[in-house]
Amino acid sequence: MGKKLNEIFASQFQSFENRLNGEKQMPVHKLRKDAFEALQSTGLPDNKNEEYRFTRLTTLLERSFNLSQQNPEQSLTKDQIDGRMMKDIDGSSLVFLNGVYSKEQSVIASEHQDITIDSLQDAIKYDSECFEHYFNKTKSYGNDGFLSWNTAFTETGVKISVESNRTYEKPIVLNFITDATGQQFIGNPRILIQIGENSEITFLENFKTIGDFPAFNNLALEIISEKASRVKYIKIQDDGDNTIHMSNSMVYQTDACNVSMFAFTFSGKMVRNNLNVVVDGEGCEANMYGLYLLNGTTHADNHTVVDHRKPNSVSNELYKGILDDKSRGVFNGKIYVRQLAQKTNAFQSNNNILLSNDATINTKPQLEIWADDVKCSHGCTTGQLDDEQLFYLRSRGIDKDRAIGILLQAFANDIFDKTPVKELRSYLEEIVMDRLN
Repeated sequence: MGKKLNEIFASQFQSFENRLNGEKQMPVHKLRKDAFEALQSTGLPDNKNEEYRFTRLTTLLERSFNLSQQNPEQSLTKDQIDGRMMKDIDGSSLVFLNGVYSKEQSVIASEHQDITIDSLQDAIKYDSECFEHYFNKTKSYGNDGFLSWNTAFTETGVKISVESNRTYEKPIVLNFITDATGQQFIGNPRILIQIGENSEITFLENFKTIGDFPAFNNLALEIISEKASRVKYIKIQDDGDNTIHMSNSMVYQTDACNVSMFAFTFSGKMVRNNLNVVVDGEGCEANMYGLYLLNGTTHADNHTVVDHRKPNSVSNELYKGILDDKSRGVFNGKIYVRQLAQKTNAFQSNNNILLSNDATINTKPQLEIWADDVKCSHGCTTGQLDDEQLFYLRSRGIDKDRAIGILLQAFANDIFDKTPVKELRSYLEEIVMDRLN
């Protein structure tokens, strides 16, 4: 990051501090200042950063945005907002307008009335002790410039606390709607979710941008999964062609908990998903699934890290990609097995189909193991559709386009079948079939 960006962030952080008043004395602001110092020290990642070698996000930001420009007040109508909501999902709907939680637009199902849902501003002011206990649990902000940026300017978003010994059948949908109708938008929303012991719940994230101006969302998500809890978190990225999406998702697991993370990427100018799972308990299970269906010039990059720190746990990872036109995909999956993490089972796979000679995939699965009593494997495949399977379908009277669609849907079904919400599976399958047709 150059001197100019350093100066812009320094000026913005000073303005940010000036309006915090008494909050500057709270411990959470010490974390903000530490993150800001990390941002000033390391900067946003450039093309010399190995983790961003194939995804030149900082260059695109500098070219497409005026980073010193202030964001406008959102001016969306209720019809515009309602038209971008995820329909036909029976559950609660939380609405975020330009990253700010809107209690007025949100609808909480009766089943979720005992869940504490606070805007981040309210959580910091009125529940500071609980917030500070869980905030930045994985201590990851120094590892990524975009996460340092988000942490330094943490203000908008939501904190969700689920009490112990609860099971919820219905999901909570987080609808992020960005207003880019009048000028560019840059947001840093933060989501903090704490799941109490022996509780079970599902969350969905849905991203939509309205307008043709450039939009950039730099999202950070933290999930603290307490003992024996079970949580599923599903991210759906079907955003505008002028939208850049950067997310850092951090999961902290304690004993005997089960977490499943899903990432579905369908559109956007550039998408970068960082997923960091810390398995800091015994008897845990971590599942990570991803599907990226790309066309045009969309660029999608999935970076995952699973850090096994304690023994007797399992992680499963399966990411699949279908790439057409001049789209580009990147997958980099890392599994760490620490010396104490004996009897760990860790599996990782990345499979890709290229439908065009101009489509590109860069994939790099990695294992680093310090324990000796483990079962670990990783692998990746990249290729085109199987000519024999295509010939078989066409020989049964199925036209070429339909046959291709059948094969690609079968390829994606490994991910769809694991998706926990029935209505969501139908929604995703419709997106895939529309795209393929």
